[in-house]
Amino acid sequence: MKYTFFNLLIAAFTATCLANISEANNRITGQDLQEIIKERAEVAGVDLEAIIAAEKVFYPCETELDITPKNDSWKTVEVLCPLPYPWKLNIRTEINTPEQIAEPKIAPTRKIAKTPEPTPALVKKEAEPATPPKKRTLYSYIVLAEPVAKGTVLNENTAFDVKDYHYKVRGAFTDLDQLMGRKVKFSVPEGSPVLARYLTKNYIVEKNTILDIVVVRAGVKISGRGVALSSGQLGETIIVSNVDTGVKLKARIKNSHEAEIIAKHSD
Repeated sequence: MKYTFFNLLIAAFTATCLANISEANNRITGQDLQEIIKERAEVAGVDLEAIIAAEKVFYPCETELDITPKNDSWKTVEVLCPLPYPWKLNIRTEINTPEQIAEPKIAPTRKIAKTPEPTPALVKKEAEPATPPKKRTLYSYIVLAEPVAKGTVLNENTAFDVKDYHYKVRGAFTDLDQLMGRKVKFSVPEGSPVLARYLTKNYIVEKNTILDIVVVRAGVKISGRGVALSSGQLGETIIVSNVDTGVKLKARIKNSHEAEIIAKHSD
């Protein structure tokens, strides 16, 4: 009987420890909130930075965070998590708004009566061509032409569209092929750009994969072989180890078998 009770006690303690570890791994950091708030605001056409320490840690959230402007102003946002532990935060932001230059006001000219003079012959003056307004740079990103539910796998049957923005949307995609076969982590509304944060990980390079590592200097391409020390997605920077020298390098993944060297990695 004592032996059975002891086993049950050990099992309960182990389960509690594992639950605590799992919860710690899923906790949300201040860095996470900065990125999520910025992405949600960008969807609404607002460019801002959340004022919160990146190293802060908050309880995990089993659902998508509800982020709304406070009193219809993005100067303060309300972050709400309903599950598993309901919590709410009010976070101040700094909105990046381009300065508007006010047109100078011209004082009205006072009219003074003059003695009429003979009217000279009128010479028709050709109108000068108007200076065309400076065009703003447009950035085109893929958006959803229909709402998708959590867990949906994006494929050729998913309705997509292209939308132009006057600013860069961080994490948005311009290549439709990069979305095929990817699963969304939570529901995304119609007209919203598909952000990398909305999708599950899609590693095209697995840890210990042998890659062609290249570097271009002054128009000369130098290549070698390297071992990926971690898994990575397309365009992500990982650490690779040169097969011949063992030197660790930072490299950006170009495809499933090639990475471009950025710099030497310092331990």
